[in-house]
Amino acid sequence: MVSGLVLAAVVIYELKDQLTLIKIAHINLLFVAASFQGIVLVVTALAWKKNTALHHIGDISFLESVAHVGVNSLGKYLPGKIAGSVFRGAEIHKNGGSLQAVIIASLIEQVAIIHSGILIAMVLLTYNAYGVWAGVVFFIISIISIFFIKYLKPVLQWVIRKFKPAMLSFQNESGLDDVRSYGIVFGIISSTWVLTALAVYCCVIAFGASSGISFLEVLLITVFAFMGGFAAFFVPAGIGVREGIMVSMLTPLVGFSVAVAVSVLHRLILILFDILLGSYSLFYKRPFSSF
Repeated sequence: MVSGLVLAAVVIYELKDQLTLIKIAHINLLFVAASFQGIVLVVTALAWKKNTALHHIGDISFLESVAHVGVNSLGKYLPGKIAGSVFRGAEIHKNGGSLQAVIIASLIEQVAIIHSGILIAMVLLTYNAYGVWAGVVFFIISIISIFFIKYLKPVLQWVIRKFKPAMLSFQNESGLDDVRSYGIVFGIISSTWVLTALAVYCCVIAFGASSGISFLEVLLITVFAFMGGFAAFFVPAGIGVREGIMVSMLTPLVGFSVAVAVSVLHRLILILFDILLGSYSLFYKRPFSSF
């Protein structure tokens, strides 16, 4: 991981002349990229607010939801990456939220992230391999899959019992039995994949490399990179893993130097927002108070 970051720094240094020649329009694209990533965080906060409401955890405000996301943003940089969710759940439970509901909401959030990421990747791969109609068919199948997600209920029940053996019941309000509830969370979280890919695509355009790559290709690369970082469970925030996947997939399309520059630049944007959200969660005057 360290060697990867050092290599990235060297490549960025070698690109310094190119960076100084980037036009103002390209600089503006970097701000657009940061704006798209900022919208991702807003949507993530809205998804968590909706998720907590669906599981009757409490009537939290949008600003409180942002504080929850901020706690998670800091925690993912610790080994294991689940510290953020644990800290967030502990604070909610301490202020009167149901522990079972908190665990279920957190698990549903993770299920929706993985579910939506896999389906988006499969739709794009099917489209690339077999054309538009095959992509459309698989998209329809993806929507139908939302109705079958309830069969994951026994798995989540087992996970919950590992957290607290006394939790023997798995209520219908889990968000899996209620297809509409899960579908809402799934839909909101799915949009974050598109918005994140737009941020990455703006970074690509800023380096003048958009002619060799389409947005759909960037979307597929973004999903693979983030899912890879997500799977690297014990790597804090997936640092190094995500960038490695992104560079390997971008290089054939835009060249190695630009691929590294894009991946590092996007990571810096993510770190910036994580710091801002984390700081907000630490200094928020009324954290987790609506339970």
